[in-house]
Order: sequence, then C-alpha cells, then structure tokens
Amino acid sequence: MASITLLGIDLAKDVFQLHGLDELGRPQLKRTLRRRALVQFVAKLPACTIAMEACSSSHHFSRKFQQFGHEVKNHCNYSGTQLIDITCDFFEDLVIPEFLQT
Repeated sequence: MASITLLGIDLAKDVFQLHGLDELGRPQLKRTLRRRALVQFVAKLPACTIAMEACSSSHHFSRKFQQFGHEVKNHCNYSGTQLIDITCDFFEDLVIPEFLQT
C-alpha cells in the first residue's frame, strides 16, 4: 500500500468504503472497514491526500487523519440547493475527476 497517493473514503454510520489510487490514478485499494478499524488503518498508511464528503463526522476524522500527516480535503455534496445523489460510487463519480484535473 505504499503507492497510495489519494484515498477516498465514503462515510457512513458504521461501515466505510475506501478507495486508494496511486500517482497515475490507478486503483490500488478497495476495502470496506468498520468505524472502529478506520482510524487504525489510516494511521498505518504513508502520508497521502484523503478525500471525503463533507459532513459532521468528516470534520472529526479530518482532525484525526491530519495528526498522522495526511492532507484531508472535504468535498461538499451540495450543488446549489439540490443534494447530489451520493451513492457507493461517490469517489469514482465526483472525487477522482476533480483531483485528476489538478
């Protein structure tokens, strides 16, 4: 997992979807973790950029992950007044194109 440079986390109440990409945008990780294992897993990763949808729990996790040297970017899931339909493909649909353009 040393080649992961971008980690997307789809937040939920207890089960989280993780998607990791290398520097060329190739998938390196696809994993499901429970809440109690998430922080421990991320703590073991080399410093990378972590993308999450912005919500109250994302701010909590952002502070934790920054303590481990990760750069955290929260993506707002609102477009005007309409809520974008967030699915399990949140990371692939919204975050990957945004980060690969930079």
